Amino acid sequence: MFRPCWATNQPTTEVTRETLVRTARQLFADRGYAAVGTEEVVQRAGRTRGALYHHFRDKRDLFRAVYEQAEAEVVESIRAGASTATDAYDQLVAGHPPLPGCLHQPCAHADRTTRRPFRPRLGGVP
Repeated sequence: MFRPCWATNQPTTEVTRETLVRTARQLFADRGYAAVGTEEVVQRAGRTRGALYHHFRDKRDLFRAVYEQAEAEVVESIRAGASTATDAYDQLVAGHPPLPGCLHQPCAHADRTTRRPFRPRLGGVP
C-alpha cells in the first residue's frame, strides 16, 4: 500500500514546530526579541534552519506563533476562572488574577473625591 512520506512525518513535524515555538518563547522572554537570532533558536531547539523555515517565513512569523500561543493560554485562563464567578466583574477578575491590581490603581477612572477604584458595570450586571 502506498503511503506518502508526509503522512508518516506528521507527528514529527508537529513536535518540531512545538519545540521551535517553546524554545523561541523562552529565549524571547529571557533576552527580548531583538537580542535573539534564528540561529540560536534552532541550535537550542536541536533542529535545523530548514526546519525553522519549513514552519515559519521568518523570525517575525515565529514570534507571531509565540504570541498566539501565549494569547491562547491567557484566554483559556480567563475562561476557566470566569466559570467560577457569577458577577461579570468577578468573572473577569477570577479569570485574570493580575487584573485587580491593574484596575485598582488610582487613575482617570477613579472617583475623584474618594479615590475608590473604578468598578465597571459589565453587561448590565451590577
